[in-house]
Amino acid sequence: MDKHEEKIITICTIVLLVILCAVFVVVWGYNSDWFTTSFEFVYLSSGSKRLHRDAVYRLGDVRLDVRQFGLKHGYTVYVVPVSEEDFVYNVDGVPHSYLDTLLGKDVSAAFGIVQGESSFELHAKDMFLEDMLQAVYPGRDVQIVLAPQQAVMYKLVVTGHDGKHCFELMFYCRGIAGIEVVPDHVVF
Repeated sequence: MDKHEEKIITICTIVLLVILCAVFVVVWGYNSDWFTTSFEFVYLSSGSKRLHRDAVYRLGDVRLDVRQFGLKHGYTVYVVPVSEEDFVYNVDGVPHSYLDTLLGKDVSAAFGIVQGESSFELHAKDMFLEDMLQAVYPGRDVQIVLAPQQAVMYKLVVTGHDGKHCFELMFYCRGIAGIEVVPDHVVF
């Protein structure tokens, strides 16, 4: 081979490597939604649909995939109520204020979260406010005295393997289970 042929082979090899790198970046970027959303170290998807942190979701029983940047895996997940509207509920006849007792506290047990290696299941189908309170106070008599006017919002927090990066998702469940009309007054 002469020098001219070596130069052509070298140029073709470099061009081919550049094309392969560009294809890799485009395919990886497309699969990780780089072209449609901002970059996240940790994000959630449901099937092929990526969930966005600026939206509010009504969740039922759902399986969510945890996607992370990097080679390490592992995550933590928990749920906290974040509604700012106060309401009153009784536990074994003792009144409690939602804002004083539950706001910002971990109520993950109420949602039956089942964690897998890279996904988790959240069980919130047909979840009413009473169900969440009953799970927080198991085996106790829980009654809502003064119901909230709006749906109670929850924040699902997924923290990546490094403990620094997290993804927060706002969601709500059903409101009050029903209204029972009793002569002379209404009981929720």
